[in-house]
Amino acid sequence: MVDWTETDIQKVIRNLVARTSAKVFVGYPACRNPEWLRISVEFTYDVFTAAFTLRMFPPWTHAFVAPFVPARWRLRRQLRIAKKVIGDLMRTHREAVANGIEPEDTLLDWMMENSSPKENLLPEMAGRQCILTLAAIHTTSSTVSNVLFDLCDNPEWIPVLREEVEQVTKECGYLGERDDIQAKQWLHKLEKMDSFVVESQRHNAPILRT
Repeated sequence: MVDWTETDIQKVIRNLVARTSAKVFVGYPACRNPEWLRISVEFTYDVFTAAFTLRMFPPWTHAFVAPFVPARWRLRRQLRIAKKVIGDLMRTHREAVANGIEPEDTLLDWMMENSSPKENLLPEMAGRQCILTLAAIHTTSSTVSNVLFDLCDNPEWIPVLREEVEQVTKECGYLGERDDIQAKQWLHKLEKMDSFVVESQRHNAPILRT
């Protein structure tokens, strides 16, 4: 008899996407920082909770109602933590540049090097990084989770997609293994996988729930 362990796959995927996105957006060590990863996941929930709560009241009352909305207080606390995390990374970047050391290749470093003086202020940069997590994590994790659910509901597609991955791997090597084939080119060859993901998105369009 097989023992089954119940797993919240959506939570697992959210945490995985949060760490992956953090590696691209802010780099190490923030991508392993539990506080930053928690903010990355919870910031979106609290933004929409605060917004939907305020929408239940007339606009002219928002200034009076907002201080009593719990999600708003959570957002302020998250932004304080974000300032601390991003502030440490910004100092590390500036020290590296001052000492002639190549900084880590992250979106935060690019934003610091290409932003205006006002945009390069800590409150502005921390807020923008939180907004980036809002746009990236939940949409991606929702898509991946729905693809897994649809595969469970249509198991006949599992060997088809597996065979395609094995074929592309045989032709092009493992993803990132060859210098002459970029990741985008490698993934572009997964035509059946792409079709399955698109069809999954069509049946589970997030915009309908929004």
